Amino acid sequence: HSMIKKISYFIKVAQCGNITKAANELFISQPSLSVAIKQLEKDWNVTLFERGCNSLSLSADGRRLLPYAESVMYDYHLLQQALSKKTNENLIIVGSGMTHVSDIVEDYNQHCCCHAKLRQFFDYFDLSKALQAGKCDLAVCSPPLSVRGIFSKELCVEQLCATINPNHSLAAADELTINDILNYPFITLPTKFPVRMAIDQAFYKANIKPNYTDEAENLVIHSMLVRGAKEYISIYPLSMARRLHSLYGLKYIPIAEDEFRRTIAVSWQGNYIPPKRITEIVQYIEQFYATSPLFKPWGEYSSDKGQMLV
Repeated sequence: HSMIKKISYFIKVAQCGNITKAANELFISQPSLSVAIKQLEKDWNVTLFERGCNSLSLSADGRRLLPYAESVMYDYHLLQQALSKKTNENLIIVGSGMTHVSDIVEDYNQHCCCHAKLRQFFDYFDLSKALQAGKCDLAVCSPPLSVRGIFSKELCVEQLCATINPNHSLAAADELTINDILNYPFITLPTKFPVRMAIDQAFYKANIKPNYTDEAENLVIHSMLVRGAKEYISIYPLSMARRLHSLYGLKYIPIAEDEFRRTIAVSWQGNYIPPKRITEIVQYIEQFYATSPLFKPWGEYSSDKGQMLV
């Protein structure tokens, strides 16, 4: 890399015919550029420039070697483009609307040879369309995607929790039933949010129509409203509830009924066998959920096979 840089300096000085002008265009100091050129001459055992009092011109060796130097830089740029294309081909795009998936992707990048990038979706249907259109290589979401051409593999279930102000009248409880919370005002997120869809699905399976009294346009406003209103109740998955507890001091209490769990799945285009290029990351995601104490194996809750399709 040092030799490539010195060759590029040689070409720039030859183009400018003036070392001060070349240094300005390269955004380096004139002494640093002079040292680099002299080092290159030493490396090659030639004199590249004829130096006069107020002039600088290519020597005979300089004129002879300049075309080769330009050819080297041209090939180097082609190499960089090829490497960049290969990097983009190997990049795996993971789509999700769940906040904890960023931790999975970050951990994967630290331990595996391929590189993954998370693309966050706050709209469940936008995520579905992106996966169908090939804008994501796979999706990790809840509820599982149920669309044509997409295979979804259920991985685990996650407890839903009542999330409340620490001074709420229910704050002393270790666990709540749905009957404990139905008479309190609920605040929720818009229907496009994946977490809202999981919560609506839980109420559907419990055959209960929730009484949503307020709706916040995003997660931050939602959390601030819950923290500022003594009797509001919100429902969040355990991983998100823990994060909101850390960020905003909200208290979270598990809801006892089995219906109040969300199913998390990994999805990709095609059949039940994931494409070869994403096999490793799919296995990594499966291992994450299998070993994390926040999630329970999906097989323990096989009744989720009858979930409402959305």
